[in-house]
Amino acid sequence: FGKCNYDSLSSVPELILPLRLISKSGIDFRKSGTKCRDINNRDQACTRSAMLSPRVLLYAVGVLSAICHASAALEIERYDRQVSLKNQFVVDIQSITLTNDEEAPGKSWQWCTLEALFPRLAYLSVSVKDDPTERPSFQTRKPIAMEGTPAGIICVANLPLLPAGQFLKQGDSEQVTVSAVFTQVQEPFPKTKTQGEPQRVLHKSHAYALSPYMVKQQGTKFDLPSNDVISYTKAEGTSKKGSTIIYGPYADVPPFRHENVEFHYVNNAPFAVGTVVVKKVDVGRWGTLKVDERYVVRHGGAKLVGPWSRHSYAADPLKYAQAAFREMPAQIPPIAQNVYFRDVIGNVSTSAVRMSKQEGKAALLPRIPLFGGWSTDFEFGFTLPAAPFKRTLPDGRTEMVLSYGPQVKNLVIDEYVYKLELPEGATEGSVDVPFEVELTFHPKYTYLNKQGRTVMHMRTTNMIDALSQPFVVRYRVPPLAWAREPALWGGSLAAILATLVFLARADFSLVRPEAAAKGCKSVPVVTTGQAAGSS
Repeated sequence: FGKCNYDSLSSVPELILPLRLISKSGIDFRKSGTKCRDINNRDQACTRSAMLSPRVLLYAVGVLSAICHASAALEIERYDRQVSLKNQFVVDIQSITLTNDEEAPGKSWQWCTLEALFPRLAYLSVSVKDDPTERPSFQTRKPIAMEGTPAGIICVANLPLLPAGQFLKQGDSEQVTVSAVFTQVQEPFPKTKTQGEPQRVLHKSHAYALSPYMVKQQGTKFDLPSNDVISYTKAEGTSKKGSTIIYGPYADVPPFRHENVEFHYVNNAPFAVGTVVVKKVDVGRWGTLKVDERYVVRHGGAKLVGPWSRHSYAADPLKYAQAAFREMPAQIPPIAQNVYFRDVIGNVSTSAVRMSKQEGKAALLPRIPLFGGWSTDFEFGFTLPAAPFKRTLPDGRTEMVLSYGPQVKNLVIDEYVYKLELPEGATEGSVDVPFEVELTFHPKYTYLNKQGRTVMHMRTTNMIDALSQPFVVRYRVPPLAWAREPALWGGSLAAILATLVFLARADFSLVRPEAAAKGCKSVPVVTTGQAAGSS
């Protein structure tokens, strides 16, 4: 660790504390001139007698190697972070300028966050400033965490530093933008409320940049919904301007330095959570797409306790409908037809649909408003012509470009299932989604169909609108597969008609029609043997 900054490491108590707790000899892993410092802050000579156990030494080497390797190659010139807490989503946007201080070209870098927030990370994207495509160079739904980071911190490695095929030379700088979306990290506090009370929430974050690199200059802003802030952590360099709380600017911040901050404020944004959402797209044989979505939606905010008055809700919604929601916006293609919205009772006529040349919008209003702890379920769907979404590839396969997300927006979905039913006879089905999904194939059998239809099941947890991106599906349909079902119908009908004609023309009587018409009696038939015996 010749290039490691030991002075900066000694200022990170989260890194030194685990070594203190599990060390058998009590030696602190900090360098101070030619001597070492023990847990009682007393100087002693660094000799072989003061050695750590092999397990502790391996742990220390792993942690320090990760930090020193990262901090030796790159350095952050400027770190600007802005966190939005204005709705149920926590959107963390970080603008980072990295500089390469080594001769070796820089290929990738590491991004870190709190361990408590990592499980609720729904979407992470990295955009490089010099990327001509103007698209995220990296995006994922479930990033893989590194090992060997300080306690309470999780890092993601191998993030792109430049567009594909390029490297950061020594002395060069590059600006990257990280967008992270967290869900359900604003905890209702208190957990219950009456109808006339506002919704108060609690959010925990960090003031400094959680980074394995030295940061020369940084600052963080938290945008709250309103000025109604009950309390917040006042760390060094803290200021408040209206509904914005600012931490910094800070200079020469060592790696992995962090200070937890906490905010207690009023957030009356609707916490609309989809417990289960199932979207089924049926690719018809005759050029139609049938879209059917089933929702189970609940209010994930503070639970409503005490009496509830519909009269107060209608008379003064600003006071008695705080944090409640009734309307759920939905976006549909402008060519959608046969739009429906229904629940277990039947069609819900309180919805409205507006169509334009660019897009279609639907305002879905359930029968009752949703307060904290309440839930509802409904169905929403429409039909589309399939021609604008598919094309034929040179190899004969069919390619379709569809949207992965649901039509209803502003939802946090716990479990999302996308079912894509391919046409009858389709084979070689494949799907290309720009992020991680759980993909399984299931057969579906219908009338006059022994082969079954292929149904792709794509499952996602912690689903948000940022994941509503186009994806590509490809499959192959035999040229005469379309004629299979009509041929079965035609053959069945022809068989029935032939059977009827046969039954109509066949004669199953024992008396000939001519004899019956003359009134003749039937004579029993006598064989030759019987005639000889009688004579």
